[in-house]
Amino acid sequence: MNKFLLVTGLILIFATDSALAANYYRYKDENGVTVLGRTIPPHLVGNGYEVIGSNGRVLEKVAPALTPQEIKERDARIAAEQKRKEDEERQRKADEDLLRLYSHPNEAARIRDRKVQDLEAAIKLKQTKIASLESQIQENQSKAANFERGGKVIPEALVNSITLLKTEVGKIEMDIQLHEKDIISTKQTFVKTIQRLEHLTGKKDTITPAPEATPSGYKVPTP
Repeated sequence: MNKFLLVTGLILIFATDSALAANYYRYKDENGVTVLGRTIPPHLVGNGYEVIGSNGRVLEKVAPALTPQEIKERDARIAAEQKRKEDEERQRKADEDLLRLYSHPNEAARIRDRKVQDLEAAIKLKQTKIASLESQIQENQSKAANFERGGKVIPEALVNSITLLKTEVGKIEMDIQLHEKDIISTKQTFVKTIQRLEHLTGKKDTITPAPEATPSGYKVPTP
């Protein structure tokens, strides 16, 4: 009997110690009043709470659940940060590729000038071709005029030849316009390329002509 009482007493002591060692929850109720209790109502858990140890110290802080708007803003911040990292990685790879191509801004400037020169040479060749075609057109038109003055019907072959020559001139003129656009595009592209190289290498482009001085300051020449 005494043994039974002893065991029962020990169980009660342990149970009391365990209860005393249990944690508390500090939270605010529906009225905003701070409450300290052994449990926390389930419907208030989302408002956040603190876990308090038996020694009165804060063991854990649980933040309030996010509202739909806060979740949206959080997701937007995460997406923006992810995009920033992706942009930085793309820029890093682009810079590596750029430095593999050029070790100095002057190298890029030389390539630009070579491309522009090739396009300008192609334009001159096409202009020469147009001059030759226009000369043939004038010659054939003169022949056609002679037929008309003589009261004769202009041969169909002559009419077709003039039409074909004019069509060819039109095609070449379109090619020239495309080359001119390519020149502008090439210059614009290399402006960014050279500026990036100057930033990466710390070296200056000494080939590109300086902007022309004007009364109102300096102006970059129009490509």
